[in-house]
Amino acid sequence: MGSTTLRFWRRRVVFARRRWRSARRVLHRRTGDEPPWRAAERQAALYLQSVGATEVTVTRNGADGGIDVFATGIAAQVKHAQRPVGRPVVQQIVGASAPERLVPCVFSSSGYTAPAIRAAAETGTALFVFDPVQLAIPLTVSATTLVDALRSAGQGRPASR
Repeated sequence: MGSTTLRFWRRRVVFARRRWRSARRVLHRRTGDEPPWRAAERQAALYLQSVGATEVTVTRNGADGGIDVFATGIAAQVKHAQRPVGRPVVQQIVGASAPERLVPCVFSSSGYTAPAIRAAAETGTALFVFDPVQLAIPLTVSATTLVDALRSAGQGRPASR
């Protein structure tokens, strides 16, 4: 990946971090008695449904193999943490989704490290960040391509509320 491309993604991450802070506050207000990580999983599932994914389900607590949300052809891992998501999380979802040939996705409320973004670009993993207005924002080219494909299937609606 060239330095211009890396600079572009770094700027995009810096811009998105400002929105992540407000997204976390909104996410905490929506949870009620539910743990924040569970609300984040539900928000990711709601976003996938809003862009046209079918048969979207949130996995139960326990050993889920690193997959928190399933949809037809999609496996997503959701991270609601204080620190940005690193490369190991991207590698884990790629490994978990590979046997069934699912599209790997990661949703985060705190952003991504530069190595995680590079790993996602190399593996075709779709990265999303939570947004208080649109539920989530596609961060990588793979994420944008996935959303466009789901919407062009004829079932997708705009992700805003």
